[in-house]
Amino acid sequence: NEYQLYAELNQTLFSFEVLRGIKAARYLKDLSAHMFESVRQGVIVQVKKDFYQVLLLKEIFEVVRNSEASSKENYDNMKDRYESGVVSEFDLLQAEVSWRNAIPQTLEARRDYDLALNNLKVLTGIPIDETLTLRGSMDSYPDIPGPISFEKAISRRPDYNVLVWEMKLREMNILVQKSNYYPTLSATLNYSHAAASDQFRLENDSNNLVLGLALSIPIFSGGYTGAQVKKAEIELEKVSTRIAKLNESIEVELRNIELRMQEANIRIEAALKSVATARRAFEIAKTLVENKLATQIELNEIRVALDQAQVGYYSSVHDYLITYFDWELAVGTVSLKGY
Repeated sequence: NEYQLYAELNQTLFSFEVLRGIKAARYLKDLSAHMFESVRQGVIVQVKKDFYQVLLLKEIFEVVRNSEASSKENYDNMKDRYESGVVSEFDLLQAEVSWRNAIPQTLEARRDYDLALNNLKVLTGIPIDETLTLRGSMDSYPDIPGPISFEKAISRRPDYNVLVWEMKLREMNILVQKSNYYPTLSATLNYSHAAASDQFRLENDSNNLVLGLALSIPIFSGGYTGAQVKKAEIELEKVSTRIAKLNESIEVELRNIELRMQEANIRIEAALKSVATARRAFEIAKTLVENKLATQIELNEIRVALDQAQVGYYSSVHDYLITYFDWELAVGTVSLKGY
């Protein structure tokens, strides 16, 4: 009767490949964190844009609905005056046509608003049937941001940092591949136990413990290691080219955003004056019509001009906010804050 027990433990004591592989894993962790942040900021900006798109359509709906209500009020007023013999049937019919033409415009504006609201619910994971109340205004918006250096902007951008860390990872990969040229030191611990006997009990047992060191020196790989190093160097060059292109793209993007923001801000100021002028003209036109010094057609034209001025103002604010959100994304300062 006999039995044997054998155990072996191998442990790498020193390896350039392992050490650099551990460091590469840390680089990959940082790269993944920047990738997550890049996606997160992109989603936030998209939600903010869709939110203010819904607010814009809501404001347009309110403008059109108020226009319809004003036309209805004017029609009712003209009807009372017609029945009193103050105005002609022609004036009454003009007022009625103006009111009824406004009804489908209101329905269309309501439809556009509801569709945009449903799209926002889908984007944010809110059930379509659930009531969603928006809190926000198109009358408030941030000031034009101050100048920011190009270096500071790219240092904040997670998508740029993704490439920076990918470049570090590619550089480390070159070192990892070159590690195959270097020796590796490892330790081996062997333990064996054996016992044998002609009887029913085991005797003559023996224990052996052996500790050894092994130094592996690569001599010839058939050019495989060199090919892997060359491949890693090519991958590094590709990332370097992508970074150079992104630098140029970001520089142009920042300049374009600055121009768009300045243009939108000028449009807002002009639209504010246009709204004030159109509103004053509409009040004057209403008085002139009541005194038969202007026609319903002239009143309708002024009403349309007022509506266009109000929609133009809200559209200008919307364009400014969209550009501002693009700026936040371009300089890596995206936040959940609204305006």
